Amino acid sequence: MKTLNMIALMLLIHGTAYADVRIDRIIQVESSGNPRAVSKADCRGLMQMSRIAWADVRKHYPEMKYDFDKYAFDPVVNVRMGTLYLEIIKNKYLKGGGSDKDILICYHDGLGNWKKWKRGERKLGREMLQNLARYGVKI
Repeated sequence: MKTLNMIALMLLIHGTAYADVRIDRIIQVESSGNPRAVSKADCRGLMQMSRIAWADVRKHYPEMKYDFDKYAFDPVVNVRMGTLYLEIIKNKYLKGGGSDKDILICYHDGLGNWKKWKRGERKLGREMLQNLARYGVKI
């Protein structure tokens, strides 16, 4: 990783918190700090952004013109897009409400699965419960 990118990334995440969840914890849970991480679902980078989530950020923030295929592995861009996606979840999908737990379930499992969980149609899986604990959220 380029030194300049690493310095910018550290400045971006050092002490940065989204609600009560530190961005560095999200990065550790999602990618183990590997900027080249790719999941089975093709989520990419430090914050394991999906193509759909990336497009959602671009829709709500038109100035974020970063192409998924070109920039998903750029640590600084990935963290910025992931942080903006957390904002979208909280302010648009959860309408400014929702707990840290709600926000992180939406982030990790998707809005549709969160809605099913809230309606009692779905239980949180073992992986999601473990991830919530690793994020630092009380269950």
